[in-house]
Amino acid sequence: MRLTPLRLPILATLLPLLLAACGGGDTRLVVCTAVYIPAVSVQPVDEAGRALEGVQVSWRLNGGSAQTQTCLLLPCAVDSRGGQYELVASKAGYLSVSVSLQIASDECHAQTQQWKPVLPRK
Repeated sequence: MRLTPLRLPILATLLPLLLAACGGGDTRLVVCTAVYIPAVSVQPVDEAGRALEGVQVSWRLNGGSAQTQTCLLLPCAVDSRGGQYELVASKAGYLSVSVSLQIASDECHAQTQQWKPVLPRK
C-alpha cells in the first residue's frame, strides 16, 4: 500500500487504536523530529557583559566522565540529553565559573536551559 497524503491521516488515527487493541497500552502517538536540541545553551561573557569566544566548557552528565568543548561560536550547545549536569566554563586570563543544572526532557528532546557564565579577569 502506497502512503498518499490522504492515507496518512487515516493511518495516524488508526495506528494508536491498533496498538492499544494489541496490548500496546499507551495510545499516544509520539513523533520526534531529527532537529538537534541542546540540553544547555552557553553564552559566556566577561564582567562588562561582552561575549567571550574560545571559552572551554567542561561538563559531566549524571556523574559520568568529563567532556570538554571550546565555544568558538556563541551561544554554544552542550549535549542533547536530560539529566544532572555539572558544568565549568574557563578561559586563560579569567577565573573559572561552575554551575549545576538539572535538565528535564520529554520523549524526544531535552528542555534547553540557558547558562550565561560571567568570567571575571584574574
